Amino acid sequence: MENIKKLEIMTKMLNRRESIIEKIMEYIPSFAMIINKERKVIFANKKALDAGAVVGDFCWKTFGQMDFISLEDKQYMLTSKSSKGMTRNIHCYFCKSDDCLAQQVYKSTPDVVAFDRIWDTYWIPIDEETFLHYAYDVTHLLTEEQIIKIREKAEIQIKEMNNEKTI
Repeated sequence: MENIKKLEIMTKMLNRRESIIEKIMEYIPSFAMIINKERKVIFANKKALDAGAVVGDFCWKTFGQMDFISLEDKQYMLTSKSSKGMTRNIHCYFCKSDDCLAQQVYKSTPDVVAFDRIWDTYWIPIDEETFLHYAYDVTHLLTEEQIIKIREKAEIQIKEMNNEKTI
């Protein structure tokens, strides 16, 4: 009987923790996802789900819509019958999740170009295998000149990722 009582208490505690995490995630005023080291979405808030994130699938595939991975990886995923994108270590060109998890410190990039906006983007380690990923739209805070420079930098990074010549 005592073991059953302990199990009930532990279950209530876990349910409460899950509820707290869900509330925190929903209050983040932009997309937010908890992602594992294979880059599969474990949890996504409503904003991320509405933008395309699918729990249980790769963040770069569903949320990122494969728009930010290399052309080679995109071709592989489009022609492969396998959904094992991790075998190739596929990730968005700006992703810092590997460094975040390896070093167990948060990483950020203040100028990610995605979805026709500029994002201040964060990767925060939760444990050795899981991280919180979120970003804020900062486009409205930038001048037109800053936006142009950031977009040019992103174009160069994408070309480098695809082994194209940059001028």
